[in-house]
Amino acid sequence: MASNCARVAALAPNNVWAVGSFVKATKGPTLTLIEHYDGSEWSVVPSLNVGPHSMFQSNRLFGITAVSPTDIWAFGSYFAANGDASQKTLLLHWDGTAWSIARSPNPTKRDFLSDVLFAGVEASPGNVWIVGDETEFVQGAPSTGSLALHSTTASGSGSN
Repeated sequence: MASNCARVAALAPNNVWAVGSFVKATKGPTLTLIEHYDGSEWSVVPSLNVGPHSMFQSNRLFGITAVSPTDIWAFGSYFAANGDASQKTLLLHWDGTAWSIARSPNPTKRDFLSDVLFAGVEASPGNVWIVGDETEFVQGAPSTGSLALHSTTASGSGSN
């Protein structure tokens, strides 16, 4: 099993979170990886994935933003199951008990799409911004724009 932890968020010396991805098998899909440090040891926390419904439908987490022990956001993307390399945003929310998949924007509408969330910040208490980009091909050329997700609640829902 190969792994790659991409980002870390620390709420306290005994409450640290790390996210990334791992592959169980050489030719298998990449899956989300979330680990928690309790002050003495790291443990893997069960996390969610879209699918995978094929070896192509990989899930990746690029970052994490922690507001409180009951309001943590992990974000990245997942690939289409058909193997065309299209991606959609992946947003996970921790409510203090378990991770859930939260609604996130996927504005690209063309045949090939690449919507990815890759950075986040708590700008002020309870005021979370998660950003990324969208890329679509128009007449064979890439066209890229920005994505922004804003939440002021711990409910796990956001708007773009």
